[in-house]
Amino acid sequence: MVEEFSVGTIPTRQEYRVRPIEAADELRREELASAIAAVATNQGLSCTDCIHISDGAAYSGDGIRLSYSFPARNTILFRVDANSTGLFFGSSGVEKADALRRSLKATLSKRFQGLEYIETLKP
Repeated sequence: MVEEFSVGTIPTRQEYRVRPIEAADELRREELASAIAAVATNQGLSCTDCIHISDGAAYSGDGIRLSYSFPARNTILFRVDANSTGLFFGSSGVEKADALRRSLKATLSKRFQGLEYIETLKP
């Protein structure tokens, strides 16, 4: 099931990458997928596309969607799309996306050694 975003809300999109500091190191995809699933579950997201988790997956819930893929042998790309659930009540899309990013970074840094986080600078 794909969660639809409401018309009239302002969407938030974040993209960032995680890769080994040493280019020759391989990512342990199955272990990464397990860590990402744990973060998604803790953030209240449900799996919407988890057939081949070592290639990528998608999770959604409460106005937020997390997907990841492996565009290169040693790089994982995260995409987070979020919308506010209301104008005055609940967390904004930016707050939800930021909380998810912080949780992913904390979990990955605890479970894996030698990874770096890369985010494209945007004006």
